[in-house]
Amino acid sequence: MIENADAYWGVLGDSRDRVQAGFFSWYQDYPAPSDFIGPLFTCSSFVPDSQNNVNESEFCDRSIDAQAASALASKPGDPAGQALWTAIDHELTDQAPWVPLYNPRYVSLLASGVGNYQFHPYWNVLIDQLWVR
Repeated sequence: MIENADAYWGVLGDSRDRVQAGFFSWYQDYPAPSDFIGPLFTCSSFVPDSQNNVNESEFCDRSIDAQAASALASKPGDPAGQALWTAIDHELTDQAPWVPLYNPRYVSLLASGVGNYQFHPYWNVLIDQLWVR
C-alpha cells in the first residue's frame, strides 16, 4: 500500500513498476482524436522501463496504430478520416485499456450585460473575448 500521494503518482507513471490499475486523468491540448489516442494508446507512446511513460495502460495494438496513421494522414474534416477515428475509438472501448470514470462538465452563468461569450474545451471561458456593457 502506498501511503502518500507523491509516491502514488511516482509509481503510476513508471512502467518499471508494472502497475495494474490506477487513476489517471488526461486533458487534450486541442479537441482532436489524435491528441488523445496518439499519446496514450499507441505502441510508440509506450516507453518500457521508464519513469516517463505516458501510456499508463502499456497498451499496444499494431492494427490500431496503422489505423491511426491513416486517420492522421487524412485531411481535417474528411469523412473517411473521421470514420477511422470513430472505428479506433470503438476498438479501444471494446479492448478497455482505460475505463472512463467521468466526463467533466462546465457551467457558465452570465449576466445580461455580458457579450461575446466563447467557451474553449481546454481553456474554458475565454475571458479576453468577453465584453461587459
